[in-house]
Amino acid sequence: MNNKKAREEKALSKELERLKKEQIRIAERKRKKKQMGGSKDCLQYLILMLDTRNVNSGGHGVAIFKACEALGIQYITKEQPVPFSITWNRLVTSINVSRENQVETVNSEQMEEDVLVLLPVADFVNFVQNHKKGGSELGGGPTLTNYIQTVKQHLPNSFLSFVVIGMEKYIWKDRLQTAFFDDGVSTVKVDKNGQGLLKVWKQQLLQFKNISPDIADAIVQAYRSPHLLMEVIRGAGVLETSRRVGKEMSRRIHTFVTSSNPNEIIK
Repeated sequence: MNNKKAREEKALSKELERLKKEQIRIAERKRKKKQMGGSKDCLQYLILMLDTRNVNSGGHGVAIFKACEALGIQYITKEQPVPFSITWNRLVTSINVSRENQVETVNSEQMEEDVLVLLPVADFVNFVQNHKKGGSELGGGPTLTNYIQTVKQHLPNSFLSFVVIGMEKYIWKDRLQTAFFDDGVSTVKVDKNGQGLLKVWKQQLLQFKNISPDIADAIVQAYRSPHLLMEVIRGAGVLETSRRVGKEMSRRIHTFVTSSNPNEIIK
């Protein structure tokens, strides 16, 4: 009798174990099917962690928020260990069996290995300049290499990507600022009596594209200083009557001598 009861309990235990494994397999298939239903479905299980400095200082918050909303990605703005970084957390579902042999689904967050750092242009330029000066080894500031090594110390197990947004605009603006220091323009000296001012005025006019020395001489002879030219808007001066200058060049020169905006770009 005892042997029969023991066999029945053993058979029941095996059946319960089989049912438990079957429940786990079914739950696991459902979980994988749900999370691998397609790229769009996978994005629903991502949470983008955006460092607050990307919003407050970087100015990228609005664009990132719109992109997340369009893709259906959850996002959280929170100060991260690495400034201007973006990380991702994935919602992970796991299957556990309770003491009562009940199959339970447990949801948790798992940090992804990929990390994106939006490096400000000003910081990147400083890193490059420090590198040219010899870096921290010669008493200078940190270089880009030093910065990357510091980030790796905070995130040793992550795949890091660094992006500099706005570098093209910086280079373009820098070229405009340095265009006035063309090597082809000679230095003009001015003495205490004002001798040489006309040459300075002529050299300034030669900075404009398509202005030849002859045209510059004609303008200087008609208007001995920029102040005199400022008073001419429409008239019979050389800027209006000379076909060699033209209306477009007249507009550029007029904008140059009358504009009060130091950052205005004359096109």
